[in-house]
Amino acid sequence: MAMLSALFLAGLWVDGWAHFHSRVDDSFFTPWHLVFYGMFAVNALVLARTQLRGVGQGYSFARAMPHGYGWSLVSVLVFALGGVGDMIWHELFGIESGAEALTSPSHLILGAGMLLMFAGPLRSALGRARAGTALTGWRELGPAIASAALVMTLLMFFTSYNHPITAPVAYLYPNIPGPFDLTDFGVTSIILQAAVLTAFWAVLAARWRLPRGALTLLIMVSSGMLTILVDVYVLLPGFLIAAVLTEIVASRLTVAPDRPNAMLVVGGLLPLLHYAAYFITMSLVTGVRWNIHVWAGAIALAGAAGAMVVFALNAVRDQKPAS
Repeated sequence: MAMLSALFLAGLWVDGWAHFHSRVDDSFFTPWHLVFYGMFAVNALVLARTQLRGVGQGYSFARAMPHGYGWSLVSVLVFALGGVGDMIWHELFGIESGAEALTSPSHLILGAGMLLMFAGPLRSALGRARAGTALTGWRELGPAIASAALVMTLLMFFTSYNHPITAPVAYLYPNIPGPFDLTDFGVTSIILQAAVLTAFWAVLAARWRLPRGALTLLIMVSSGMLTILVDVYVLLPGFLIAAVLTEIVASRLTVAPDRPNAMLVVGGLLPLLHYAAYFITMSLVTGVRWNIHVWAGAIALAGAAGAMVVFALNAVRDQKPAS
């Protein structure tokens, strides 16, 4: 299911790329939508077949799907509702542009459907973990890790109007003081995306001893997909180096669910190195129009945001029920 979800995300990216490159018109019936909705149809057919097979094997309709995938079946209905709404919305109000495409109500319904579908393997793995099944290595955890990467990438897509890769304020605008300073927007986008990036890794690391490469996969899938939207592939080598360095530290510290302090260190280091690589690359390729007070502080704030996410997660995990 993770592979089919990846194809579905690729369909979204085709349509997203068209929006970012102004290749859309005012019609719902575009080649980009054909690819996007075609990938949905493939996923919907597989889920429907699985449901019917389960019913045919004697399971009740409510229990015919494998554990964790019931909401994936619901996602088909949610997405279909959003698709009909999207067609009506486009015919009434035209095609969205810019951030409009990411805040349109019909598109948010589509996004909710995709999220429910993408999260199926992760829900399944979490359910097995709660039942006491120990999952280790890529063979058992791979689908859950891929699922988390897809959900995180989807969330970053829907907040791409506030992401330093797709809205690179740091090298487009200098920090000029004023009531509408875009520097504030740029720093805030870094803090937000640092928290998102760390949160998905932290949720996985708090539950399982992750196999080597899991952290790198999360970073490179999400960052790599975003670079496609705006053709800034030059960022990828730096992101890869930062991810590998973080992975090495995580391995040295033996990050595991029962080692919260190690998680805290890596949770801060992950976004710190990621955005250090971002600014180093930008300074070498295009130049950074922010002064050192801003970009150095933004890197530090990214690390602080990541550490706070892990700190909050650890605090929740340590809570004992009142007796």
